[in-house]
Amino acid sequence: MVDDDDSVFAAMRAGARGYLLKGADQVKILHAVQAMARGEAIFGPTVAQRIIEFFAAPRAARIPAAFPELTSAYSKSSTTSPPATATRHQP
Repeated sequence: MVDDDDSVFAAMRAGARGYLLKGADQVKILHAVQAMARGEAIFGPTVAQRIIEFFAAPRAARIPAAFPELTSAYSKSSTTSPPATATRHQP
């Protein structure tokens, strides 16, 4: 796959349990397929570092990066309250 945050987080939102970059060699690809068959999650080192950095960042800083569709809503409101247009759904 490609090495950009939009692609990585879109794949994860879609349910990906692993992510390798296009340059991965055959051994890494084989290892990833075998790991996935065992139910493991596998991410290349570059992608894993980005995921770690994302979750280590303060919540307000990471929302726009992982969910670009929320960027405009959060830029118009404070980081401590939801956007004015948001409604809370009752179960």
